[in-house]
Amino acid sequence: MCAALAVTMGILVAWAAAMLLSILLANVVLFRRAVPAHQATAPPQERPPERVLRWATADYLGTLFSFATYSVVPLMVLNQLGAKGSAYFSLAFVIASTLYVAVFSMGHSLVVEGSRDPKRLAEHARHMLRHTALLTTVAAALVVVAAPWILRLFGPEYVENGTTVLRLLALSAVPIVVPNVVIQVARVRRSLPWMVGVRLANAVLTIGLVAVLLPRYGLVGVGLAWLTAQCVLVVPLLVVLRHWLRSVERSDGHDH
Repeated sequence: MCAALAVTMGILVAWAAAMLLSILLANVVLFRRAVPAHQATAPPQERPPERVLRWATADYLGTLFSFATYSVVPLMVLNQLGAKGSAYFSLAFVIASTLYVAVFSMGHSLVVEGSRDPKRLAEHARHMLRHTALLTTVAAALVVVAAPWILRLFGPEYVENGTTVLRLLALSAVPIVVPNVVIQVARVRRSLPWMVGVRLANAVLTIGLVAVLLPRYGLVGVGLAWLTAQCVLVVPLLVVLRHWLRSVERSDGHDH
């Protein structure tokens, strides 16, 4: 039976086993050492709230909407353009998604620092927005310029069919910086509707635009849809973020 599983599901079993081991070790370190040590040294007003179920549920639900975007769009491409179109898109998406992962990974540090020192949340958020935008813009520009050479490693067909969509997906990483900062600030502020709503709006916009543009423009339409969805969210979210940060600064001023 184990041999049969190894042949038919070897990749899945390898990923699942590694993931289970990682989760086990991380939870042992987190709940046996890190969390008790932090609670022992933190002042009472800085200790985490006892009721975290609603926060965790909202964050998990928002994450599901993000996963839905990343899962549904490739299926739409496969259904519309077939295996070859899916291959061209998947490679471009894998390359561009490294920028998305970098943006979100940097955002997690804002949650840590903002939770430890809420009075400096506005300062940290502005630094995160500025520095992440700069780094992402440089990285996206490099991908845009180097796209044909990157795809040439996989064959001329990928260069011909995947260059434009890769460039558009890479450019979309720049406006993603703003929703990411808003989500991280919402986490610190425990603004549950915003934790879910931003990612829900992104999923609806992206999937909806792909449904409209994919049949007309092919892979270029997918890239345009992804980039447009992010740009549409930027302006209203910047207004929200500015209001939040000002309210944090006002409350901090009153405390002093």
